[in-house]
Amino acid sequence: MRQTKTSARHTMSAVCCRASAVRTLLVCLLGPLASAPASALRAPVWPGALARARRAAAAVTACAAPPSGFAALGVREEVVEALAAEGATAPTEVQRRAIPMLAGGADVVLGAQTGTGKTFAYLVPIMQSLKAAEEAADGARSRPRRPRAIVLLPTRELALQVRGVAKAIGHRLKLSVGAVHGGVPEGPQRRLLDSPLDVLVATPGRLVQASLEPAESARRHTSKSPRY
Repeated sequence: MRQTKTSARHTMSAVCCRASAVRTLLVCLLGPLASAPASALRAPVWPGALARARRAAAAVTACAAPPSGFAALGVREEVVEALAAEGATAPTEVQRRAIPMLAGGADVVLGAQTGTGKTFAYLVPIMQSLKAAEEAADGARSRPRRPRAIVLLPTRELALQVRGVAKAIGHRLKLSVGAVHGGVPEGPQRRLLDSPLDVLVATPGRLVQASLEPAESARRHTSKSPRY
């Protein structure tokens, strides 16, 4: 008990030191004591010392408040703004689980109901990684004659929907987005594959056709292969 009283006296004496650097350090050490009532210390309390310690501890706690929402998942500020413009202001359960894992390079299989944000869950980490690769190269953006990332969808309707979301994010990150799918002439989409492109959204059948030489593509088309 005597040792405890002596320690408390020494600590409170140190708080009243005039040296600002020493006072700041000891305020951190006073965390448990600063939240305790003055009577619990059973030591002389100098006027204002305990109050200053409590105010400093509260200020430190406020400054250290962790980020919330998409920012807590490591989503860039400009992407958060793009998501908000699309009506997504808080992450869903599938987004909270998938975004950090995909951003870390994990292989993930997502399964969730329609409307739970699966598109954002995989597009956000993909497109952020592309932008991070550019920034790591000091802005020396490579222009390969092939897409840097490909998103495959089973139907044209889904491809158009995902392309719209990818374009909204790509606009903020300055990434190019294109799509190849059935129901439109093949020529322009073939030329799209020969242009520098960051993200390609595609249906499997049309991607295969657009990737082939024109003669081979025509032969496959006349064989009545399925169109997607």
